[in-house]
Amino acid sequence: MVRLTKKYTYVNAIKDRYGKKRYYYRRDYQSVRIQADFGSRAFDQEYHDIHDNWASKTPASAAKVVSGTVDDLIIQYYKSADFKSLTPTTQKNYKRVFEDFRERAGKLMVRSMQRRHILRIKDEKADKPGAARTYLKRLNTLFNFAMVRDFRNDSPMMGVKLPAEGDGFRPWTDEDIRHYLDRWGPGTRERLALYACLFTAQRRSDIVKMGDQHVRDGEVSVVQQKTGKRLWIPLHPLLAAELQLRPKGQLMWFVNEKNGNPIPSESFGNFVRAAAKAVNFDKEGNPLEKPLIEGTRGPHGLRKAACRRLIEAGCDAQLARAISGHAGEKELQVYIQDVDQQRLARVAIAKLDQNKA
Repeated sequence: MVRLTKKYTYVNAIKDRYGKKRYYYRRDYQSVRIQADFGSRAFDQEYHDIHDNWASKTPASAAKVVSGTVDDLIIQYYKSADFKSLTPTTQKNYKRVFEDFRERAGKLMVRSMQRRHILRIKDEKADKPGAARTYLKRLNTLFNFAMVRDFRNDSPMMGVKLPAEGDGFRPWTDEDIRHYLDRWGPGTRERLALYACLFTAQRRSDIVKMGDQHVRDGEVSVVQQKTGKRLWIPLHPLLAAELQLRPKGQLMWFVNEKNGNPIPSESFGNFVRAAAKAVNFDKEGNPLEKPLIEGTRGPHGLRKAACRRLIEAGCDAQLARAISGHAGEKELQVYIQDVDQQRLARVAIAKLDQNKA
């Protein structure tokens, strides 16, 4: 779900199962589909008809939410203490799944939902097992809530096996990092972005909030948006040196070059991915015969690379988590499963008695 510009307050764009965007006016737990093409005069007129009539609680074509439907269930979940206890970022991620599910099944009665409906969604997302796994986990949360709140006595999720957990975002290799640094020299925003991700091991949502005001005695203070956990991370010398090359008087590490405002995490992610992609082109903009960085590389892949490097440097899981902020070893393991097997295997063999058969 994508929140649109301030011009269209309460309007969200949602991609349907075919990848087509649909636009909805969502307010007070109600939803109205805007039929006209986005950006057209008809869209503008239809939006204002709905928005202007909403104050009288008689929005044009607003459908009443029927008790016991999936729409009703999701509304009740949004109002619950369970949902309100989640961080804003987690709420946003949950809503992305639930709003898509409302588009698919909002008018159906919860008690009529069957396992075949869930399996159909799983099949549609078969080419993206990671996204399918997340989607199904969120639905499991929703239907567990449905049982607790007496919408039904069982769950249609019973017997639905989650797809195998994939590798997720592709981690950067040391070779990727070397090619990137060869392309983006000292003093560039691109190099600073890589160092900030690589030497703090934080999520992009936390990177974009970092500024000089958070640095004290050579350490940067981070309050993780997802977990609420406060971390103090010593500045790596390479990151500290790069920060000194930034424009004077600029507190935040990453700002919009046009207006000086901090950039959103999504924009930061796009910036890093574009910088990595640029490595595969020469200075004239012509693609290299053989790409230096295969595939897509972004901030989360750098977070994985940072965790891998910490383990390879001899840190145990507790030390690595002191930097990354992961809650437990299970969460960290997802990030370090690509640790250099060849190097570790050599270390393991070296530990054996070389003279014992």
